Parts: sequence; structure tokens; C-alpha cells
Amino acid sequence: MNRRSIVAVVLTAACTIAIGTGEALADYPEKPITVIVPNKAGGGLDLVVRIVSDELSNALGQPVVVKNMPGAGTAIGSRAANEAVADGYTVLVNHEALITQSVLGRLGFDVNGLEPLAKTGGFANFLAASSAAPFTSYAELCEYAKAHPSEVTAAVQIGALSHFHMISAAGACGIDLNFVNTTGGGAAFRAGLMGGTLDLAPMPAMAARGLKESGDIKVLAFLGVERHPAIPDVPTTSEMGFDAAEGDFNFYWWVRNEVPDKAKAVLVGGLVAAFSAVTTAGKLSEMGMANPEFLSGEAVRNRIADKMTSIGEMARSVGLVND
Repeated sequence: MNRRSIVAVVLTAACTIAIGTGEALADYPEKPITVIVPNKAGGGLDLVVRIVSDELSNALGQPVVVKNMPGAGTAIGSRAANEAVADGYTVLVNHEALITQSVLGRLGFDVNGLEPLAKTGGFANFLAASSAAPFTSYAELCEYAKAHPSEVTAAVQIGALSHFHMISAAGACGIDLNFVNTTGGGAAFRAGLMGGTLDLAPMPAMAARGLKESGDIKVLAFLGVERHPAIPDVPTTSEMGFDAAEGDFNFYWWVRNEVPDKAKAVLVGGLVAAFSAVTTAGKLSEMGMANPEFLSGEAVRNRIADKMTSIGEMARSVGLVND
């Protein structure tokens, strides 16, 4: 089924739901829609949301206003979305940080009160190493770390998504790393690697490619399902005979459960159209998004459930939560 057919099917479903509830499809949306981004402007989450929102506005015929509400590991913006009127005019976009915050008990509300409408693509990190590190491949890292338990330092923000990515990278070959809480995000991670004060850090594709080409870092593995076209010579952990590391972050669109089904269906139809637009695909590709995946309905709900399980297991494995 081509993209135009997919859009038609989803919009037909929206019309059916509207008729079934005795409401006319034309009455939603009647005003601008606010999309809450629980991170600061200019970050990866914000940029992806703005790219999709531009086309979503065209699809729905109403302005889609992006509102940045950073803080508390995305919990502040997520809480605001959970407390908004359930009329379909407030949408939250968050990645797996919403799940990590829920698992760690930091959200301040039950995440099950939000429904994921769609997944609009995602990224996965590379496992990067300092050029001075005493290993040049993931296999060598695993061998070295087993001989020197907890000596290899890994840049993370404790309890944040980067922490879980590094827990997964370590768990893929059964090693213990020394997780170093490094404030400042990606820029601080890169500075630590390039300065030789840290051995490992997760890193997105475009940053990893440039620093690898300049010789400032080593890139040991891709923490995704299949090789990334930006650095095709770097294999995944599973390709090297280890467990698959989970280093991805995806963009999920959420509304409160109580939002009318008609509004949910119209939003999903708009997201299908927005994500299928040629301009969207081109801009996401420029950001380093390989093989963008759109999910909705049961597929996205199953994906969230799987993530809740795996992230919960990782949190328990390092003592972040207790049963």
C-alpha cells in the first residue's frame, strides 16, 4: 500500500468514528493545536517535532503550535500534558524518556493515563570511545572490561535515557562499566571523550561520523537493529555475535486517554499525511534518521509495552529501582 492509500485509509477510519459518535468530522479541529515538547528548543526532539508539525498543520488545516516545557528529565512538560483539558487540542511528544521517568517513579502521575497515538520515526546512538582508550572495537572493549571490571568510564546522565543506552551496551556482552554522571548532555559527553577524561559515551550518527572521520574518537558499535548508512562500516552489537544493544530513542505522540476517539483518529490521519510528506522525509534524512518508521494503533501500543518491560529490567539490573 502506498503512502497516499495509507492516508486515505486512516482518514476514512476517522470519518467512520466520527459518524459512529454522532459528531461531524468538520468540527475538529476548530482551533490551533498545542504540541508540548518537554525539552528545550533546538534539541533533536524539538527539531523532529517542528518538522512534522509543519506538515501536520497543513494536513489538519489549523496551526500547530510547538510549546517547549523543559525540565526534570521531561517530567514537567509531560505533567502539563497530563493535566491539560482532554479535548484533543493538547498533544505531548516525548521519546523513551517518558518511560524511564515512569519506571523511576519521577513522573508524578500514572503514565497509563496517556495514550500513544503514533510513532514518527526515531534515532539510535553509536557507542563511541576516546581515541586514547585501550581498545579499538566492541569485542576488545568487552574483553578489556571483563579483565578490568568497573574501570572503564562511561558518560551518562544518571537515570536519563543515555544511562539506559549504556546499561544496554554493557549488558550486551556482560561487562561492568563505571557510569559517570556527566551534566551537559551530548556536548559534555564529546568533551569528555576528546579530552580523554572519559572512555565511552553514546553518540548520535551525525556527530559520531564527523568525529570519527577527524580521528578524534573511535566508534565501536551501532546500538540499533541494523547498520546506519551514515557510518556503514560500523556493525551492530548483534552482528558481532553479542546480544542486541538497545540504544534507540523514538518520537511518540500522546494525548490523554479521555480525548474523544474522533479527535484521536483525525490526529493520527494528520500524522500519517505529515510523516509521508516528501519535505518531511528529506528533512529527517538530513538529520541522520535512517529508515523512518511510522506506527499507530496496536503496533505503537505494543512497542511502548515492550519498552516499558526492557527499561524496567535494565533499571532493576543496576539497582535504580527495586521490586
